[in-house]
Amino acid sequence: MRAHISLLSLTSLASLAFAFAGIRPEAGSGTYDMKLTRTELFGLISNISLGTPARDVTVFVDWTWINLYVLDSVCKGVKNAIYDCFPQSQNFYNESESSSWQYVNELGQTTWNPNHFFFNAPATVNYAREAIKLGDTTIKAIVQASDFAFKNPFPFAFWGVFGLSPVFRGDSIQTSYSPFYQGWKQGVWKSPYIAYYWCYPESGKGTKLCKGSDAIQSLGYYNSSLARGPITWYDNIDPSTTEVNSVDFIYEPAVYNYWTLRLTQLKLGNEVQAINQTVVPGVVFDHATYGRGAALSNAAYANLVQKVNGTAVQLDQKPNNGNQTFYEFDCTLKNALPPITYTFAGSRREWSIIPNNYVVPHPTDNTSCILDIRVVGEGQAYEIGNFGETFAKDKYVIFDFNTLRVGLADLRW
Repeated sequence: MRAHISLLSLTSLASLAFAFAGIRPEAGSGTYDMKLTRTELFGLISNISLGTPARDVTVFVDWTWINLYVLDSVCKGVKNAIYDCFPQSQNFYNESESSSWQYVNELGQTTWNPNHFFFNAPATVNYAREAIKLGDTTIKAIVQASDFAFKNPFPFAFWGVFGLSPVFRGDSIQTSYSPFYQGWKQGVWKSPYIAYYWCYPESGKGTKLCKGSDAIQSLGYYNSSLARGPITWYDNIDPSTTEVNSVDFIYEPAVYNYWTLRLTQLKLGNEVQAINQTVVPGVVFDHATYGRGAALSNAAYANLVQKVNGTAVQLDQKPNNGNQTFYEFDCTLKNALPPITYTFAGSRREWSIIPNNYVVPHPTDNTSCILDIRVVGEGQAYEIGNFGETFAKDKYVIFDFNTLRVGLADLRW
């Protein structure tokens, strides 16, 4: 099991678990396009309907989370006490106003500390059943009900986290099932596929393809007409074989439900860069803020900086949230930069990020540019990286919950 959950009896598991991953249910007819809005601080948000009567809830859409996290009224174990933990401006889901909300006490409570939401502050959840409505599709799902344990100084722009992480064989506990996966097991979705593309401003394509939003997260299908050329499919590897919980997304208990591939080659132009072969070099898909910036190793980043004589710079407005140093360079040298090219296990096909997609303007100096590179870990050779917003430019990204595959294609604008 990739997400380790405590306080669960074998009796509870038998009565509450769906079928194992990889067993196809009867297909329904449901499909839905989530319209996504990009936020600078968090990533992509959207709206869903929750409860009875249905209430619109703004959610952070997250490929790396395992369920639907709902910010309810509970603070430090006390209901209707949310403002003891948040400013008065924080929106939340009032579970007492929904007739379909039902706590599932036999699933107990889970606390992650540390975690990747609040870092060294605990993230604690109870579990409940609730109705989730996405377009014409309704799912009765197990959700994570928040129990905040500390005072948060600022409000969030959302009051839920809509997880879309994969479910592995053996993850039979509903607490680690994404709401999409739960719906698929209930037979409400047309297929086990979800797909993503985004209309980034620099593309010059406008937002017509994205229906007026910044990006689209499709549920229950993918649109083959959006693929320019063939779709290349890759088998998802076991994320627990990578360094993800050591240097990337650190949880205790560990969470290992990620869409993950193995990197087999990294190049700057035609120059092959070193990959650490003593670990499994992981490619973790994340279209939130941790997926911003092109993924490189420390050594490859240094090689790239050298090509444009980059100099270290302190920025108030950083292009990504990595811990690496940022470098500025003369924008007239941008044409000297190579594409960054990746190859993943399962195909020889190469996937590139062109310089226009990993170079951003300096926030205050219009003659200087910044390399939008993100490095994870301390080693010189590549060990692990996050692939999201920057990598996904001009690409169509598909996830298959049934066979645990990742599909990639060039996006047809």
